[in-house]
Amino acid sequence: MPLTHSILLLQLVVILATARGLGLLLRYFGQPAVIGEMAAGIVLGPIVFGALAPDLQAQLFAKESLTALGSLSQLGLVLFMFIVGAELRAPDGVRAQIKAAGMVSVLSVLLPMGLGLAIAPLLYPQLAPPGVAFWPFALFIAVAMAVTAFPVLARILKDRNLTQTPIGRLALGSAAIADVLAWIMLALVIALIASKTGWPGFWRAIGGLFGIAIVVFVALRPMYARLLARRAHDGQPGGMMLALLLIGAFACAAATEWLGLHAVFGAFLFGACLPRDERLLHTLVERIEHIAVIVLMPIFFALAGLNTTPDPAGRGRRQGIRRRGWRAHRRLRMAREFRNRFADECARDDGADRHQGRTGRRRDRQCGLHHADGDGYPHHGDDHADAESVRKPQAGTRGERRRHRKSRLISPHTE
Repeated sequence: MPLTHSILLLQLVVILATARGLGLLLRYFGQPAVIGEMAAGIVLGPIVFGALAPDLQAQLFAKESLTALGSLSQLGLVLFMFIVGAELRAPDGVRAQIKAAGMVSVLSVLLPMGLGLAIAPLLYPQLAPPGVAFWPFALFIAVAMAVTAFPVLARILKDRNLTQTPIGRLALGSAAIADVLAWIMLALVIALIASKTGWPGFWRAIGGLFGIAIVVFVALRPMYARLLARRAHDGQPGGMMLALLLIGAFACAAATEWLGLHAVFGAFLFGACLPRDERLLHTLVERIEHIAVIVLMPIFFALAGLNTTPDPAGRGRRQGIRRRGWRAHRRLRMAREFRNRFADECARDDGADRHQGRTGRRRDRQCGLHHADGDGYPHHGDDHADAESVRKPQAGTRGERRRHRKSRLISPHTE
């Protein structure tokens, strides 16, 4: 029966149970728990669950009910990336860390972007929307090839306990810079498509990125350092201090989202600006990370699976073209069959007309002999009028007109 009440809690039960079950299953294959959560999203989506029980899947995960799940997943991403930023360390110095991560990120972006630009001429005629020029489409393909799933990478590193290792720190830093570059390129694509309204957004993203970095590391960092030293000198912030930390994380996330970037970058920057205190980090992990990772992050991956479709990109369009082509082919075949049947009917009628023509010629010959004298010419008068009526052209079928022409040769006029 249809589900008329709020199904948010039931959705959470199904998502968490499926994510945990598949996470435990894939652990035997050496995969982290996040892979099970991603697989749970695909299983609960239209590809698996929708194929097995389409009505139940449509009722349980109706489109109008996904808004609440989207809000919870956004909250989980922001909290998780806040913790990841707070865990980030730079034992070799911040400048050296940024330099190494910048070199890796730039090189990791340039190669896939070049490959995306190389295949863009092949994809443009088939996939480009109407009215979109080639270069915006090519840049979009390049950005799509170069973008990195920053939260997924951070989750995998955290499940593997690699966030505190040199390779983990380098991977997180380079992924953050690469995603910032990809979002800036996406803003450039939007500016090229909407030339009148897109360029202000592009320059806002460029200028706002430097502005928020200055605000976070020049203003917020010393302010929160003094607050933590005064209110959480033992590394265990109370309720008021924890609320201030969350307000700062949410404010930075909202600012980066307003700039046209993703909200996770603001939360990551705010976490990175906090003092490097292991006691504070342990408290944040105990109070925030578990609820974010265990409850909220699986919702994010479930939504990614729920938004998938069993119809690949362009397949519906191609199937529509095939269906229209098959219909046109069927109409053409029916027309050909009708034409062939009509030709056969005409041939049979023509054969019948020929047969009637031969019969008419014999009848005309007999009529001409019946009205002739001994010299073989017909009489004048009524008999001649009868002969004229036989030879008179009459409207009718093609066979009748042909029969009339030949009858004139058999029974000629007399002077």
